Amino acid sequence: MSLKKWKLISTKTIFKSKYITLKDNSYQIATGQILDHYYHIDRPDYVAIVATNDKNEILIEKQYRRGVNDFVYEIPAGFIDPGESPLISATREIKEETGYDVKSIKLIGEFYPIASFSSMKGYVFKAKLSSIEGKTYGDGDEEIETQFVSIGKLKNMIIKGEFKCMSSLTAIFLSGILTQ
Repeated sequence: MSLKKWKLISTKTIFKSKYITLKDNSYQIATGQILDHYYHIDRPDYVAIVATNDKNEILIEKQYRRGVNDFVYEIPAGFIDPGESPLISATREIKEETGYDVKSIKLIGEFYPIASFSSMKGYVFKAKLSSIEGKTYGDGDEEIETQFVSIGKLKNMIIKGEFKCMSSLTAIFLSGILTQ
């Protein structure tokens, strides 16, 4: 038996904003059965950047996240603006959120954060940063604290459950930085 894609029969937009679209989809599966009310979330693709300084320390951020009503450790990340390439977005996000300029940057992987009900894709970059921090340009609702941590400290934060952001963890593991 070979797997077959589901066929989209109908879609209805329930809600739409700049950052999220919720759709009510119906599909026909391989058996011919119709499945109704499979909700789908469209969100912009985004970038996550594993950024290091000249000491090979990793730049992490701490900010309040209303979804979990808690302060969360993350790596720099953000949505890709319309018409923007992932590379340009990654460079822009580093500058906006942290104030650092990028000396070098490379795409190292891609992932689907919630493939069961969203088409969103994450692009993972590895970057080397300048040593001078400049002005940040975060969105109006972003209050971000940044710090560089050693690879050992980052490992300990992950082991202790202090670093829980799925997309950040995925990017960190894809980067291979924890094996250094």
